[in-house]
Amino acid sequence: MRTARVSYLGLASFTLAIPIDASLPPVINPNRLTTTEDQGLAVAAFKRIQQMWARMSDVTIGPEYLPGPAVDTDEETLEFIQQSVAQLYHASATCKMGRSNTCWPSLTRKHVSAASAD
Repeated sequence: MRTARVSYLGLASFTLAIPIDASLPPVINPNRLTTTEDQGLAVAAFKRIQQMWARMSDVTIGPEYLPGPAVDTDEETLEFIQQSVAQLYHASATCKMGRSNTCWPSLTRKHVSAASAD
C-alpha cells in the first residue's frame, strides 16, 4: 500500500537560461513538501498506512521493515518521507497543446515565453 499526492500547495518553478541556450537543461524545482500543509498531509497519510499494515498481521511476516521502529516522531517520519519520496506522473496534470480555434483551452507557442531568473 502506498499513498500518492498528485498536486502540492507549493508552487513549482521552471527556469531557462537567458539568453536561451539549448545545451543547458532547464532548472526544475517541483517544491514538493515545502508547505506546512503538504508536510502534515504526507505524515498523516503515511501514519494511516502504517496503522493499516499493523492490523494485517495475517498477511505480513515480521515487524515493519521501513522506516522501522526507530522512526517514531512526526519530524522523523517527515524526514523519511522527504528522503524516499518518488515522483509520480499522471497524464491529467498535463496541458493540451494545439490550435487556439478548438473547443478545448490550449497552450500555444504564443503563450510560452522565457523569463529571467532574477
